[in-house]
Amino acid sequence: MGYTSFGTYQDESYVQTLYEIISYCVLAHMPIHRIFCLVGEGANGKSSFLRLIEKFVGNENVGSSKLSVLLRGSQRFETTQLYRKLVVLIGEVSKETLKETDELKRITGDDLVRIEFKNKDPFKFRSYAKPISAVNAMPPTPDKTVGFYRRWLIIDFPNTFEEKEKEITLTIPDYEFNNFARKSVNVLKGLLKEGKFTNDGDTKEKEKRYETRSTSLKEFIKEYCEEESDSKIPFKLFCNKFNSYLKERKLVAQSNKEISKNLKNLKYEIKTVSKKLNEGNYTTEQSVLGLKGEFDTENVWNNTI
Repeated sequence: MGYTSFGTYQDESYVQTLYEIISYCVLAHMPIHRIFCLVGEGANGKSSFLRLIEKFVGNENVGSSKLSVLLRGSQRFETTQLYRKLVVLIGEVSKETLKETDELKRITGDDLVRIEFKNKDPFKFRSYAKPISAVNAMPPTPDKTVGFYRRWLIIDFPNTFEEKEKEITLTIPDYEFNNFARKSVNVLKGLLKEGKFTNDGDTKEKEKRYETRSTSLKEFIKEYCEEESDSKIPFKLFCNKFNSYLKERKLVAQSNKEISKNLKNLKYEIKTVSKKLNEGNYTTEQSVLGLKGEFDTENVWNNTI
């Protein structure tokens, strides 16, 4: 299928993974607790895959929502998008840290979810709507538990295609959907027997796959920096390099404010310190304390303050 932006090759076995996801979506229960995430930049087939699922399961069986709204419960009636739906398409994943993970575990765990329709009494319903999201990068999260990571099945869409005048799924004749419906029966049998998806990976693999595709600073600091109590890195330089790191991996850039917030969440201090100039003059600059950069500031970072 092609090389991903993370330097790994995604082979043809992922075609089987996609077959399994589509087949799994027809089940009116959720025996395997997953949220499916399609990762990649635009014009790479993510939207076409989502349209394929919509057509296969039927538009009436598909809900749509925003992950932030679903998890925070900020809109009373939003969980109705899950009610008796086979799939819920997640149209947005916020840059903000994914904090409401208890609710995420609930909607991906075949658990009871509170539903309320307008002018009706609320009730609880066991949701089986399979969450599927298409993103440029995974949202950062403070939840580092096994229960969180094991729920994610991340598929890279590393290729770029020329834009067509007609959506490709509209060119698929109905008999091909009938043929796939027959195929999906056997695919689903195999999936349920195994109890996991092809390329699912163990928890450690899932954690690494998630973190390397998120806008987390954790992997960046691990690769380019080391902790040293008496050291410091100029904050603007740090931000420039981090955003270059994200760009190389086709991830979403962060503002200095976001980077500052995430550094503080990781317990790193940003402080204004004095900097000596020529002829005994001084200036001040913000620096990240306690980190030493393993790099050549001119050749590797290729940025100035």
